[in-house]
Amino acid sequence: MSHPGSKKFLPFSIRRAMAINRIRLAIRAGKTHGSRLLMRLLIRHFFILRNEPQITQELYLQIIARSERIWKQFLTDQHQKNFFGKALAKHNNKVKWDFLSAGINWDSWDSYRETVQREADNFEKIKDKEEKWRELVSACDALARCVQNTPFAGSIRKDIIDIHKRKSDIFSGRSLGSENDVLKRIFPKYFASVSHCKRKGVIIYAPAEYDRRMGDVWAIISQFIGKPDHRRFSVQLWKRTQLDVFQGNLSACCIAIGLRNTYPAVKLPGVSCRKYPAGILNYITDLGIQVAEVVDETSKSVIGQCWLFISLDELGNPVLVADSFDLRREYAVSKSWNSAIKDCMFDFLRQYAEASRIGKIVIGYKGPVLSNGKTHKIHNAVRIDDLKDCAFPKKITKLGSYFLNRPYFLESCGGAVAKLVYDSGNNIAAETQESSINLCFGISED
Repeated sequence: MSHPGSKKFLPFSIRRAMAINRIRLAIRAGKTHGSRLLMRLLIRHFFILRNEPQITQELYLQIIARSERIWKQFLTDQHQKNFFGKALAKHNNKVKWDFLSAGINWDSWDSYRETVQREADNFEKIKDKEEKWRELVSACDALARCVQNTPFAGSIRKDIIDIHKRKSDIFSGRSLGSENDVLKRIFPKYFASVSHCKRKGVIIYAPAEYDRRMGDVWAIISQFIGKPDHRRFSVQLWKRTQLDVFQGNLSACCIAIGLRNTYPAVKLPGVSCRKYPAGILNYITDLGIQVAEVVDETSKSVIGQCWLFISLDELGNPVLVADSFDLRREYAVSKSWNSAIKDCMFDFLRQYAEASRIGKIVIGYKGPVLSNGKTHKIHNAVRIDDLKDCAFPKKITKLGSYFLNRPYFLESCGGAVAKLVYDSGNNIAAETQESSINLCFGISED
C-alpha cells in the first residue's frame, strides 16, 4: 500500500534503520532527557508493527523522525515539503473547518490550559499481609529495573535492601522515619544522592517514571504502617508532544507502545490491523482528538486519562465523547482515590466543554456490534452505572472523519448508547460567523 508522498521518500526499511540507529546513539550518549527504558520501547515498537499495514508503520516512523522544533508545523502546515505531513495537515485543516461549522470554539478545544484538582486519602486495610508483602517485593523489583542504568542505581538498591531488612517493622506497622516527605522516608539514600549531585552542579535527568515507581512502593508500605496515603490529583489536557506516544505506558493502558500482549483483544469493525491498532499514533496526530490526563501531583506522573473526540447528535449538536476512562490499577481499586479522580475528571470535562461551546458530555458504554454478533461493552476504570443512558439514533461517529479515511481504534464509534455525564440543557449549535473561520492556520516554511 502506498502512502502520501511515497515516491519522494527513501525506501521505508532504510529510513527505519536510520531512525533506530539515531535512537541507539542517543541511548549510548545518555542525552535522551528520559529513561533508557522508554527509548528502548521506541525501538521495540518498530518491530512490533512490522506485520501491520504499511501506513501504520509509516505513521509511526514519521512521528519519531520529527524534531520537537517542527512538530507543530508537521501537524498543521499545508505548505511544508514533507508530503506525508502535508496530507496530515490537510486532514487537520478539515477537522478545524468541521468543528467551526458545528459551532465549537476551536481555540478552546485545541489549547485549553485550565486544570482541576482534588485530594483524597487511601485507607485501604490489609487482609493478607504476606500477599501484600509479595506486592511490595514486586514493586521494588520494578523500581530496581527502572533505574539499573542510571547514576542512582546503587543508592536505590541500598534503599530497597533496607526495606527488605525491615520486614518485621513494616508488618508491625512501625514508622520508617520522621521525615515529612513520605518518599524521603523510604528512599533516604536516593534523595541524599540527588542532593549531592545538585550541590556539585551535576546535571541530572530524572524521568517521572522514577518517582512513579517509588510512589508504588510507598503506596503499599503506607498500608502496612496504618498511615493514610494522601494524594492530590489534577486533570488537564495533554500538551500533544511526541513524548505523548507513551501516554498508554504511563497509565498501563492497552495502547501502550513497545509492549507485546498488552493490546486490545477486541477487533473493532473497520479498524485496519492484524493485531496492534495504530491507536495512540492516530490520537497524537489528529487534532480532532484530545486527551484529558490525570496526574498524581505527589509523584508528578500521569496515572490515567480519558480519550476525547466529538460526535454530533440527531439535531447536529456537538457532543463531547470520552471514549473510555483508564487508570492504573492501584488508583482504580482504591475507593477514595477512584471517587476523587472521577469527580475531578468530570468537573474538568464540564469546564472544558463549556469553554469549547459544547453542551453535552457522554462516556463510552456500549460500542459497535462485533463480528461475533455481540455488542462491545467498553471498560471504564470508574463507576458509570449510576449515570443515565444517552441514546444516539444515528450511532456515534467522529466529527472530522479520519486521516486517509482509515477508522481509528475508538471503542465508542459505531455504538448507539453511551452514559450521560453532563447536559447543559441548552445544547444548541450557534451559527458560525464567516469571519471566525480561518482555514489557513498552518505555519509556512518560508
